[in-house]
Amino acid sequence: MRDPHRRRALAIALFLIGVGGLAATTVVPGVWSGPTWPGLLAGFGIAGGVLGLIGVSWTHEMAKGQARLLRGQGVIVAWQVDAARWRVFMARDAAGAYPGPRNRLALPPEPPPEGMRVIVGETALQVGRDYHHDAFQGLRGVRLLPGPPPCLMFDFVVMDDSGHKSEAAARIPVAHGGDAEARKVLRHHQAKPGAAVAQRGGAGSSQVS
Repeated sequence: MRDPHRRRALAIALFLIGVGGLAATTVVPGVWSGPTWPGLLAGFGIAGGVLGLIGVSWTHEMAKGQARLLRGQGVIVAWQVDAARWRVFMARDAAGAYPGPRNRLALPPEPPPEGMRVIVGETALQVGRDYHHDAFQGLRGVRLLPGPPPCLMFDFVVMDDSGHKSEAAARIPVAHGGDAEARKVLRHHQAKPGAAVAQRGGAGSSQVS
């Protein structure tokens, strides 16, 4: 989700507008000349209030999770991928140069001039401005894939509404010189029961350059 704090603010605004519209039909009766306006406004107020309340509930937990991550709570590693490296990764990922299914992360193809900030948490992932809540739900294993540039690939098993299981993958590039940070992610998930962690690289090495 892009900027959950902003979306929470929009949901709060929608809720307040809905409540205000509903209140206007009772607090200020007779202000409309036509008999249909109060009913329409009441319907809009109820719909806006309900949708806003749902939106607030949905985005609040994500906003809190993102705030914790940005404060460093539950963070495994964080790195900055320079702009040139990010563009190479995005081009190779789009061309299918890395193994596995299509990247499930909707990553921005063009990074800001300062590069892209990546924060890998215990349960969440932040890439630039995009926050991914419960990013590792259904995780089956983690692999370190060779480059250039090397990347971490998270393998998932997902289930659709009909109960059919399929494979999915999320890939993020590793920053230059990020060997130690990438290994921290591998070790973290390796410690989980049933986790499968593979380290791959040129000539059997898992070196990240």
